[in-house]
Amino acid sequence: MTNILTLWTLGLTEEECGILRQNAGASYRCQVLDTMDSRHLAELLDSFASSREEKEEPLLLWLGSKAWLHLAKETPDLMRRLSYLPVVLLLSENPEPHLLEEALDAGFQQVLRAPLQKKHVHEALSRALEVRNLYQDMSRMSREILMTRELLNRKSEVCALMLRLFSVVSEAEDARDLLRRCGDELRSLLDLRGIHALWWGGGREVFAFIGQDDASNRLDAASSRAWCEFLLGEAPAEIRTMSVQLICCGGSTGSPDAGKVLWLPLETRGNRQGMLALMFAHPLLAGRDMALALDAIRHFITLALEGFMRDAREELQSARACGKAG
Repeated sequence: MTNILTLWTLGLTEEECGILRQNAGASYRCQVLDTMDSRHLAELLDSFASSREEKEEPLLLWLGSKAWLHLAKETPDLMRRLSYLPVVLLLSENPEPHLLEEALDAGFQQVLRAPLQKKHVHEALSRALEVRNLYQDMSRMSREILMTRELLNRKSEVCALMLRLFSVVSEAEDARDLLRRCGDELRSLLDLRGIHALWWGGGREVFAFIGQDDASNRLDAASSRAWCEFLLGEAPAEIRTMSVQLICCGGSTGSPDAGKVLWLPLETRGNRQGMLALMFAHPLLAGRDMALALDAIRHFITLALEGFMRDAREELQSARACGKAG
């Protein structure tokens, strides 16, 4: 289907309007503005200028010579408003040299001399369509550039987050310090409220890393117990029967809310060894870049936790062996 394009006319004679309609064809609709007073005309132009995206933009305004001279003299403010529109000025057949010079310097898209002819109409419409298509292409390119810039900014933020996180977390002293540091870095970009983890690592004991500031590391603390039960509720059945050791990491706020928690499996070589729970202020709608970043982060945390927990077990076994030898 062909869109019907609008042509505005102001100050043209009936004969000139007829020639315009006849030669423009069925693809164009002519709207005469002569019946509008200056106030209504100003309101129309203002509404068009303030919301171009919502208004139907006229392809051209055909402006008669007498109307131009009247507007320029009596309502220069209204004349300035016309600068938002592509205008074809139709001068008299023999305009005075100074009027012709003023018209050429006034910034109109095209200046014609009467009488209006078929070739004038076709030439003006063809040029107007070329100009409109050019501006539309420029507008689309501008939007694409802005979208690309926004996409690059987001990618840059995600990459910067990962670099900071890997750098800072690499300095962690133990598993508790690891998760606290990770939470601090994630909060710099995401609206994170808490980071919690459950680790069983193939052993006989489950470690619940709770992001609460409970120095006593006791399960009888209400907030710690709530999070521990919440984490165990998502664990496999055989894990829930193991003894649980609570380790408070701190830095988190809020009670468990299943609708705001993002679960990330902690796996190595296809073997699940735990779960990471990230709680946000609102449900996270992660884009592709953020999803890839979180996936890389969970792999990093899994490997780091595996190393820390292995070292902890070896230290414990060594201490027990020394005790027996003594």
